[in-house]
Amino acid sequence: MVRKLCLVGMLVVAGRGSVAQLFLAVVISFMTFSLQITLQPYKHAEDNLFKAAVEVHIFLLVSVALVLKCLRYGDGAADEVLPIGFYDTVLIGSFIVGIPAGFAATICAKRRMMEQVLQEPAAVGPDGDDSATAKRRAIRLLHLGLTTNEDMRLLTAYFAKLDAMVNKMTHVFISYRTGSDRQLARRLYEQLSEMTIDETGQRVRVYLDQTRLEDGQRWDAGFMNGLAHSWVFVPIVSAGTEAPLAQRYPSNFPTAPGCSNYC
Repeated sequence: MVRKLCLVGMLVVAGRGSVAQLFLAVVISFMTFSLQITLQPYKHAEDNLFKAAVEVHIFLLVSVALVLKCLRYGDGAADEVLPIGFYDTVLIGSFIVGIPAGFAATICAKRRMMEQVLQEPAAVGPDGDDSATAKRRAIRLLHLGLTTNEDMRLLTAYFAKLDAMVNKMTHVFISYRTGSDRQLARRLYEQLSEMTIDETGQRVRVYLDQTRLEDGQRWDAGFMNGLAHSWVFVPIVSAGTEAPLAQRYPSNFPTAPGCSNYC
């Protein structure tokens, strides 16, 4: 659509049938082909290849039109090595290979893909099977737009389970000494909770016992459960954390030069 709008606009800017118009058409065709190769906007690789083949044909078409335009009004057309019939052959060949043959190849590839998926065991068998193989089959059918009600039921339950599992997990677990680092841990919790994960856009979920432990819950059970369901463990180690250990095990905490006591 963008290419069509640009080409129509050039009729006013450059003049219909002019060399300038054809030159701009070549540039735009090359740009759209490059964008197609880079972005690959379609879901299936076969569709992206077919679209790229069509873009190549359009690029050759406007390029040959520019060449023929120059040959028609040039003085050295008779001295050209390649005859005009050669360009006709190039366009006919690119059309056949890029459009009808490419379309047929795309349809055949998708048909083979569909047959392979449909030959796999049903998503849910008579005994209620919902194995990993059945889930993969249902996902592939969803990718092809061929899911049944049973496939959607299976996928709904599967994704709901994944969502519950992900929401149960926390990204960061903060460990600290209550007596000395309570306020520091709270500030760290508030700052991390304001951050988001770039890849998913999720807000960072932080486990801090001050906010996560429920009234009456055993702290040790809640602590171990939070630690087991966190991705990253962040211990706060400060002077207040090490001071009790230094007093109990002074030989393991040598005094720094210039300090009479633990620094």
